Amino acid sequence: MNEVSHDKHTVTIPVESVDHVLDGRPCTLLKLDVEGAERMALEGARHTIQTWRPRISLSAYHRSEDLYELPLLLYEMCPDVRLGMLHHPYVPAWETNFYVTFG
Repeated sequence: MNEVSHDKHTVTIPVESVDHVLDGRPCTLLKLDVEGAERMALEGARHTIQTWRPRISLSAYHRSEDLYELPLLLYEMCPDVRLGMLHHPYVPAWETNFYVTFG
């Protein structure tokens, strides 16, 4: 279980890691836009990423520290990581994402 707090309200949300859900099954693509929990999501997909080396679309705009922490985490998991980053403007907002491959 994971708890999310907003203002004075706390909501308990059941969550499962990618590694737990896939239970060793193959993965070719991960898309992670989890509102600031990208680091935790990557940690929960560590075995899947190291084993299957899926392509990853990873949000990088929820927390400013993610711009350097997420690439470092991916490099620590798999030193052959290759990263691209794109900024996608659209009305009325924008997104910045990492695009990850290996090899």
